[in-house]
Amino acid sequence: MNRRKFLLCATSLALVRPSKAQIVQFSGAVPSGTFSLPAERTTTWNPGFYSQGGIPNYTNVFATISAAGGGLDDGANIQSKLDAAGAVASAGSPQVVLLNNGTFTKLGTDPLWIKNPYVVLRGSGTTEIQCRTSGGAEIQRPPGTGADASDQPFPQLPGILIAPNRFMQGVPDEAFSRNLSADGVKGNFYVDLVSVTGLSVGNFVVLDEVSGANWQTDPQGGGAQVWARADYRIIWRKHNPERQDYFKRGDFTGTVSGTSTTINCQSITGQLFTPAVITGAGIPGGVEIIAQQTGSTGQAGLYTLNTPLTSIGPTAVHFEQYPTEVNSNGDFYNRLDRPLCEVKEITNISGNRVTFSTPLHLGYHTAYTAQVTKYNAAHIHHSGVENLTIRGSTGIAVTLQDAAYCWAKGVSSYRWAQNPNFNITHGFRCHVLSCNSYDCVYPRNAAGSYSLCFNWATADSIYEDCVSMDCDKVTLVRAAGRGCVYGYDYFDKGFIDTTPNWAEIGANASHFCGSSHVLFEGNYTFNADSDITAGPSNNITWFRNWIRGVRVPYADYWVVPSSYGAGSSPVTFDDTTNSNLGPARVGGLQATTYWSNFVGNVMGASGQMTGWVYEVDYIFPSNQLVLWYLGWDNGTDNLMKDMTFDGHVIRAGNYDFLTNSQKWEDGTVTGIIVNSLYLGGKPSFFASGDTWPWVDPTTGNTYNLPAKTRAAGLTAHPPP
Repeated sequence: MNRRKFLLCATSLALVRPSKAQIVQFSGAVPSGTFSLPAERTTTWNPGFYSQGGIPNYTNVFATISAAGGGLDDGANIQSKLDAAGAVASAGSPQVVLLNNGTFTKLGTDPLWIKNPYVVLRGSGTTEIQCRTSGGAEIQRPPGTGADASDQPFPQLPGILIAPNRFMQGVPDEAFSRNLSADGVKGNFYVDLVSVTGLSVGNFVVLDEVSGANWQTDPQGGGAQVWARADYRIIWRKHNPERQDYFKRGDFTGTVSGTSTTINCQSITGQLFTPAVITGAGIPGGVEIIAQQTGSTGQAGLYTLNTPLTSIGPTAVHFEQYPTEVNSNGDFYNRLDRPLCEVKEITNISGNRVTFSTPLHLGYHTAYTAQVTKYNAAHIHHSGVENLTIRGSTGIAVTLQDAAYCWAKGVSSYRWAQNPNFNITHGFRCHVLSCNSYDCVYPRNAAGSYSLCFNWATADSIYEDCVSMDCDKVTLVRAAGRGCVYGYDYFDKGFIDTTPNWAEIGANASHFCGSSHVLFEGNYTFNADSDITAGPSNNITWFRNWIRGVRVPYADYWVVPSSYGAGSSPVTFDDTTNSNLGPARVGGLQATTYWSNFVGNVMGASGQMTGWVYEVDYIFPSNQLVLWYLGWDNGTDNLMKDMTFDGHVIRAGNYDFLTNSQKWEDGTVTGIIVNSLYLGGKPSFFASGDTWPWVDPTTGNTYNLPAKTRAAGLTAHPPP
């Protein structure tokens, strides 16, 4: 049953109903002066179980388990009960595996895997699952300096997996794709296909299109080029001339003797990442280097080709890596060269028209070979994990993968490392509610410690009333996010252990190109920004958040590796007194992040804005304290401001404590700001006496945020 959504305007008691297509546009009586964003910048946000009346509460307990104790393995026993429960579970008889209070031990590299629908793993409130190696060892806080946790000596120790398969379905698992016969229109609930053969009502599919990228003028100037779609809605991390890109280019001297699939690469200029297209005298089109051969030392040496070459060389060879090449960054978080993508649920098929349960959050185009793709394994659905704590996971504490209508509720994960701590990938209407992610033992960038993540086409899902802190990236969205929400969460103490003076990004819906239409509503965060490290996002909305501008003081055990060890003391960093902090900002959008919105936020803190400036034209590196930092480059490129950025952001009705006023900028006109863009009233996790909305942009007042209060009671643990 679809929930009818109502929005209560901040200064009016009149209830108004939004239209289906745009949450900020209304049908019926509309209070005079209600502010609305342009339709193309927003979407319908109705995530998780809000369309279903809430997360279900299963009551049929299939098995109750007590911990073995003494460090003995409980994993096999729990897994056997989950499998047995799954064998009999159904929509009419869902099953619960209940863990009593106590400390459970999961030994080895296998997760606790819920692989069947209608199964819940539930703790009793003080249930803790400790992830350890097969020998019983727990992850340590490593003193190493590897940028990607490569020197972390522990194997992957995943926590809980909710998925039909052990690993996410990729290209080998695609059953088939069906092309669209006409453009899919944003806001419509259907697409027309060339053929619907093989599709059925109830299928979960991926809707996507190719990037259509080519060399375009780089908006950051300098006469450079960037690999992008002509409208810049997709911008890959590939430039000419090359910068710190994910797609490499360069030159080498190459030799092939006789007819061979091996080329000898020498005198390499640049970094030769495989796969890469090669061109040069005597080399026909379409030849790729696909792998370096075993035994080669460094970059120079022998490489395997995708097709035999006859004798060449020594000759000058140019190599160029593109996102259209399999196993490049072009298929890291999406089907090959298709970062605009979303998971859809089929509710009806009539002729060649396929109808979905949610509207298209983007337009999809036949000119870009838009397709619907079905996978071999059906999504798992209506399963979850509840009311327990996970300690020591090193390979994702909770994963909702190829999952629809699945959830995590009341789950805490601490002393974790590597990969996302909570991860929704290939997800649809998944719901992570009242969960805590904190105390990462390896707060490092390059996938060392990302916390609450949407990945790979995930759509219409939500992280709500969660805590995310003590890690590198507190949020992350990669080729996903359509119709997704971060709602009423607490984000703080995001930092890189080896670079503590860097003001890390806070509420962020990026880290890979193509993410869009994510809503941040009602959160507390130290800053709001969108990074371009692996490609920019667009169409992100920050609505009624408190964006503080600084982190609370945090402890860094890693900044002095020589002093690391049992009993060592951390170095405490305080953004309010650190003169080396930079780039400190409240609201920021990095270069080539377009069509995003800041509406009704409270920015900064009363009486604590001395030394801050309102906005600067690009300066980097900078230890200035800046309220708005727009179009800036994070240092991965050539440090040039985005020269086309003006006009790509809307700032409306934000209250800042620098000017102590509410401002309407970027051509906006003063208007009423609705209470919510996805809720019909105060959510249940707010107490009856709590003020909601808790952020008032007309006065700058803020009230109690339950996740913020809960975070104060979560303690980071010192090194063992």
